[in-house]
Amino acid sequence: MDERSLRMVFAGGGTAGHVNPIVSIIEEITRCCRLEALYFVNPGKIEERIIPARFPWIHTAPLRVKGLYRPLVSVRNLRVFFSTVPAVIEAMQKIRSFQPDCVFCTGGYITGPVAVAAWLLKVPVYLHEQNSIIGVANRFALRFAKRIFLSFPESLRTVPKRYREKALVTGNPVRRPRLVGEDLKRFAEKLGIGEEKPKILVMGGSKGSDFLNHLVEEVHDRIQAQLIVLTGSGRWTEKLGRHPNVIAFDYLEEVPDLMRIVDAAVTRGGATTIWELYVSGVPAVVIPWEGAAEGHQLQNAEFLQKMGNACVLREKEASADRVALELVKLLESGRKPALSSGEIVEKILSGIPEVQSKCCTT
Repeated sequence: MDERSLRMVFAGGGTAGHVNPIVSIIEEITRCCRLEALYFVNPGKIEERIIPARFPWIHTAPLRVKGLYRPLVSVRNLRVFFSTVPAVIEAMQKIRSFQPDCVFCTGGYITGPVAVAAWLLKVPVYLHEQNSIIGVANRFALRFAKRIFLSFPESLRTVPKRYREKALVTGNPVRRPRLVGEDLKRFAEKLGIGEEKPKILVMGGSKGSDFLNHLVEEVHDRIQAQLIVLTGSGRWTEKLGRHPNVIAFDYLEEVPDLMRIVDAAVTRGGATTIWELYVSGVPAVVIPWEGAAEGHQLQNAEFLQKMGNACVLREKEASADRVALELVKLLESGRKPALSSGEIVEKILSGIPEVQSKCCTT
């Protein structure tokens, strides 16, 4: 083991929204110091694909954890709770063997057993919450953490009072664009994105959105623009791709680069999407998913609207005519870039003494 290396354990997954902040953290740390990392992945979840593809040098450790059922107070969840005991024991074994300086978790059900295991081993635990309302896993893990980093100022009121001294509002780190200049131009050409019309990105998060896909079917001929749609589904990609002014993909990893190309967007209200829009300055029509836990997507979206760069519509308000009208207004208003993702990451890393002691983050 290299004593000069920073050694960190990461956990967070289930959706790309939990994984992407860790990607940004790892990228920033490796700019300035040597990092050795262990990432706990829930088998079959998106982190199992993203992390090895982006960081093949990171050790991944499978840890099978079941999610909770709604309502939270139920006999079924009692069974889930007891089924996590083996996961805690397994996590303890791997953490003890790895000997990390600290553990960083971003939510998703895998956070619970990893945070407990680290706490039992007296390894410092740090949390990051992406949404405006603290999720179940992070709320549980708070008692074991030294600090929780919050994305939204409004999130502070959802932190139990006895833990508020642990909270620090930093923002939500998003991935940096990787392409510039001619490389970005070639990327756009490869995707079939033209230059003659305004370009509008439509995406419903890493899993897509049937609601937005249906909306594209109705709105594509109501606005003079090229629509780049991330459908989340091969069936929808084939169907929407038949329209002459629509380019459809199941999913693209290069969303930060797309944000540099497009002129406006239509999205859901997931935390990663909101912060990608905020950092890039892309104006957007945001239609929060009505089924989001505790209505957090609506509150995420309202933050962006307060910043003056979004129109928030409920699903019942989001007719094709209304969306087309709002897009025309947003295209006229243009971009309003805010702070950079690097600034957000620096705020987080400055709150982790174990990183500061081994890594220059300025």
